[in-house]
Amino acid sequence: MFIPLGTDAPLYHRPIATIGLIVANVLLYAASFGGQLNGWQLQLGQGLHPVQWWTSAFFHYDVVHLLGNMIFLWTFGLIVEGKLGWWRFLPLYLALAGVDGAITQAVMLAAPGPAGSAGGASGVIYALMAVALIWAPRNDVDVFYFFGFGLWLRTGVFQASILAFSLCYIGLNLVLAAITGFRISTAVLHLLGAAVGFPVACLMLRLKLVDCEGWDAFTLWRGRKLVEEIAGPSVLREARSDPDAAVLRPQQMSIDRRVQQLKEGIAARNPLPAWSAYQDIRDRERLDTIDQPTYRRLIDGLRIGKDWGGLLVVLEDYVARFPEDADRARVLLADLLVRREQRPQAALRVLEPLRDAALGDDERRLSRKLRSLARTQIAEGVIELAKPPTGQ
Repeated sequence: MFIPLGTDAPLYHRPIATIGLIVANVLLYAASFGGQLNGWQLQLGQGLHPVQWWTSAFFHYDVVHLLGNMIFLWTFGLIVEGKLGWWRFLPLYLALAGVDGAITQAVMLAAPGPAGSAGGASGVIYALMAVALIWAPRNDVDVFYFFGFGLWLRTGVFQASILAFSLCYIGLNLVLAAITGFRISTAVLHLLGAAVGFPVACLMLRLKLVDCEGWDAFTLWRGRKLVEEIAGPSVLREARSDPDAAVLRPQQMSIDRRVQQLKEGIAARNPLPAWSAYQDIRDRERLDTIDQPTYRRLIDGLRIGKDWGGLLVVLEDYVARFPEDADRARVLLADLLVRREQRPQAALRVLEPLRDAALGDDERRLSRKLRSLARTQIAEGVIELAKPPTGQ
């Protein structure tokens, strides 16, 4: 069993709507005392009932049904609401729920077999999963897994891209639906939800109703995929290690033009010119020409692109440039220093001036965990290697 626990997607808005929807589902279930809410289920094969298209999305049969759906809603709600803000995410959620309910009820009018009913948020959640797959395929989700057989039990947590996780779940439901001949089942209802989400995600991208900052599936397929697969990560490493590479470091170019190239590279999600521009600005000791919003977009891009070496350099520079507004950056930097660089003492120094009051709950918990991991590494005798030359 694989259960998503959250995402590393950068949040530009507080997930007010996601939290509100989860609370609403829980309160409605509690109000019914876990019983059947008459008329709330989506009645199948018995005509069209528009009110049920929405009420069924808030109806759950038992605690396990409710808990499972709310965990998935938290993960994919964070991603989609993070792109839209709560004031646009909430109408989208309700629209997806209504369309999914309408299509499901309409399809089942012509389906053979006895009439039945359906309920739960899983249809709209699979629609959100499809939207997230289109809008942010490279973001990671933390996944909890557990397997058991008799007394044998294995549990753990790992990270998976939204692309891999979503395709795994959608593919599994496709297989299960095929086994049953695509008769009405939980798997078929999930697939109908995903079928609603895909065109909605594509249409909103087409109409520019959402800004995925170049990290949507279509842009990645057209551009970034080509850069990564043809040029490869090794090119980025060579660019960092070879300051004299003429093709990546044109010398006679104004700082203003290099800053513009940096911003254009970030906007287009093109790693080579963006990194080249940043390195050139850095080598000329003119990082003061890069404003704070550009730094933040660069950090988010490097995180999503998993360019950990570049991210380490940029985070160190950001903390030095903006020490009074670097609490989140300090946590990210300490995470790299502890988990990837094995430099626990450096991580503790970075976290020392941290203001917990300025952090969110997740970042506060992470900072405490990083301090504990750093002290454990020190106690275990981890040898902290000398810091390499800056930017290497």
